[in-house]
Amino acid sequence: MKRKAFLIIVLVVLLTANTSCSKNFKHDVSITKNKIAVTINSNNAKAYQNMGISYYKKGNLDKALENIDKALKIDNKLLEATRYKGNIYYDRNDIIKALELYNKAIIINPDDANTYYNLSLAYEITGDFEKAIESINKAIDLDNKNAEYYYRLGRILDFTNNIEEAIKKYEKSIELDPDFIKSYVAIANIYDYKGDFKRAMEMYNRALKKDPKNSLVYYNIGVAYNGQKQYDEALKNYQISIKHDPKFSYALNSIGLIYMDQKKEYDKAIEYFKKVIKVDPELDEGYYNLGLAYYKKGENVLALDFFKKALELNPADINYHLSIAATYEVQRSFNKAIEHYKQALNIDPSNMDAFNSLSIVYTKAGQTHEAIEYYENIIKEHPGRLEAYYNTGVLYNALGETAKAQEMFEKAIKQNTEYADGYLGLANLYDEKGDFNKAIEYYQKSLKYNPDDYFTYYHMGIAYQRKKDLKKAVDMFKKSLIINPEYAKAYVNLGYIYGEELNDPDTAIKLYQNAISIDPNMHKTYYYLGLAYARKNQHDKAVEQYNKTLSLNPNYYYAYYNLGNAYYHLKDYDKALEAHQEYIKYDETDISALTALAMTYLEKKQPDKTLEYYNKVLSIAPLDPDTYYNIGIFYAEQGNTSKAMEHYKKAIKYNPDFALAYNNLALLYEDNKQYNQALENYERGLKADPGNELLKNNIKVLKAKMK
Repeated sequence: MKRKAFLIIVLVVLLTANTSCSKNFKHDVSITKNKIAVTINSNNAKAYQNMGISYYKKGNLDKALENIDKALKIDNKLLEATRYKGNIYYDRNDIIKALELYNKAIIINPDDANTYYNLSLAYEITGDFEKAIESINKAIDLDNKNAEYYYRLGRILDFTNNIEEAIKKYEKSIELDPDFIKSYVAIANIYDYKGDFKRAMEMYNRALKKDPKNSLVYYNIGVAYNGQKQYDEALKNYQISIKHDPKFSYALNSIGLIYMDQKKEYDKAIEYFKKVIKVDPELDEGYYNLGLAYYKKGENVLALDFFKKALELNPADINYHLSIAATYEVQRSFNKAIEHYKQALNIDPSNMDAFNSLSIVYTKAGQTHEAIEYYENIIKEHPGRLEAYYNTGVLYNALGETAKAQEMFEKAIKQNTEYADGYLGLANLYDEKGDFNKAIEYYQKSLKYNPDDYFTYYHMGIAYQRKKDLKKAVDMFKKSLIINPEYAKAYVNLGYIYGEELNDPDTAIKLYQNAISIDPNMHKTYYYLGLAYARKNQHDKAVEQYNKTLSLNPNYYYAYYNLGNAYYHLKDYDKALEAHQEYIKYDETDISALTALAMTYLEKKQPDKTLEYYNKVLSIAPLDPDTYYNIGIFYAEQGNTSKAMEHYKKAIKYNPDFALAYNNLALLYEDNKQYNQALENYERGLKADPGNELLKNNIKVLKAKMK
């Protein structure tokens, strides 16, 4: 999911409304004066024109257009009325109509520089830079002392990558007006873009000498520091920017992005994104970033609300559909996710995020056949779309039809022998078959053609992990993260290796926390984090993580089992029973869970229930030595020596090297003063486990008794 950042450009100055109180008062006076004029003479075209211009400057476009139309109905040769009508349509984003009106204004007065200036703006919006340059040059010919015109020409040249000429025009605007701050900023932005941070800062500082309180300059300095990854300096300058202009949404947004993306302080980010939408409630990007902060915080309902608001304001933005789809996917509302991925593809059929995610969600929704049909139709219509073959192969593999999956991957490679994802698909097939060497061979082929693919490094890491080559697995996951430091799954797999394979729970915890800070919606991360805390005997923290797992996915039943174990260690036996009972609803034959229930009932002094669950274990695994051993302990604690001995002997029968069973049996013989039998069993236990200090000590004590 991508964050939405504002464009880092100097804002275009257009003839728009000025909403300060003093200006509004001035416009109100003008409107009143001209209303009187048209009351006296209803054919006073200039009065209607002036009234329309005043309404325009107040921001009331409907009243502006109404009065300007009245003026033009009386006199269709009025220059300002025609030009301002163009401005109204420009502001309404009807650029074609605006162009038509600006060209009419030029026919009325071919020597009006302002009209050419506005015409240039309109042509630039349409992407017709040639005509935009032609128009602004005409404005300059008519008024070569106007710094704004040279700045505008510089901007167009800048957009069209004619950098050196752009700088010359900016410098010309500064020559005409040494206080023209936007040109200083524009030149500084060019240097910053070119990587010349020092010269960029020199230009920004020149601008600040001219205007020490200019919020736009401080904002762009913040942008420059942000590009250098000096986030604290960036933050400081953004803060100065909003000190001078508290309603500067660009700066507010940038502060929010640093708190969200760099500092991971989501509440602080939310605070600033809320300020963005307060100062500009029509700004779709503000709602989107606010939604993204809530998503990263794991508050998906709120995230969805703000993503939808952003989409409502800008239905054509593909990122909004993708984010809504991803959030629905987390909420397991797969059909709604599919709907938005399809809408994203309607906007941009080549978008790979939507294209690939759609196949995954179809599978999660249990609609794999529908997904295959969807992609096969795309192949029929566009046989050259290799990614359609890849996704179809992935889907066939999900159905267990590996031969068809392999066929699709090979068809893609046949069309393009350098198609990296085709080799990736084959590699994943071999990985799942357990042929790790062949899988790694194909992962390496994939990387040959796409060496910067973090996803392939990640999967190769899994292959090495399953091969038990942990060193190479760690290397692959780390390479994945070098390419994409925001790939949460790589942190999770690294954490698992450190926590469960290398017994380094401290490192594992840090890695899991990194993953959660990037994606708080992966339930397995919390589960593994719980396991790491359990390894440190921090069972209260483990409980917290298992509960988070279940809040995200109530059907992840492994969490119930480990939750029960954690409560057992905390001596909260009622909750331990509750959790283990939930677990066996999913797997009533799991002897570990049944044993845990028996042990918990034993702690609760409920012998009948204890024996009931041990017997359930034996009904499933009648030769399990551990269960006989546990039942032996149970009977020993009940004082039933004969039953205890019987079960220890069965434990030894099914595991002749069961040292602890020999020890416990020997203790019972010793208690009965049957010292020879006791010694015999101690020695058998020590033979099974020669290093066992408990058995050595018990033999020593017994021999002292026997003297």
